[in-house]
Amino acid sequence: MYSAEALIQATHLTPVKERLVAELAHGQQRQLEIALALAGAPRFILFDEPAAGLSPTERRELIEILTSLPAHIGYIIIEHDMDVALRVVESVTMMHNGRIFKEGLPHEIEADPEVQELYLGPAMAEVRRAAPALEVRGLDVYTAIRMHCRAST
Repeated sequence: MYSAEALIQATHLTPVKERLVAELAHGQQRQLEIALALAGAPRFILFDEPAAGLSPTERRELIEILTSLPAHIGYIIIEHDMDVALRVVESVTMMHNGRIFKEGLPHEIEADPEVQELYLGPAMAEVRRAAPALEVRGLDVYTAIRMHCRAST
């Protein structure tokens, strides 16, 4: 079991810990949701689109929080923002039209030509192949992307 102070620190809420929940920004309320999930000392958590509605700064904060969760806590993240999802997972299962489309490591999925064509379109996929250093930010895809992060140990 975690102390309230440890949960506040783990979810980066220390600067606002004395405020009422209704006074928190949307991103801070999402961070509080993570703290509440952690309060029960889970071995596994399901995150359903945790980056939805977050600003770029809040998304970076979310990535920091998720990547710093203790290793004994496993989680699955369902996320449409590939920039967030591919940075917090160990393996990826992508679905398209209700079926598994691709599975692999984040860097394999990000570099896959079929994935690029499906999610970026043929013209943008060609740009990505020509300039692989470009980052894909904030993609809003319409098919489900299921990201497996890690199994609890």
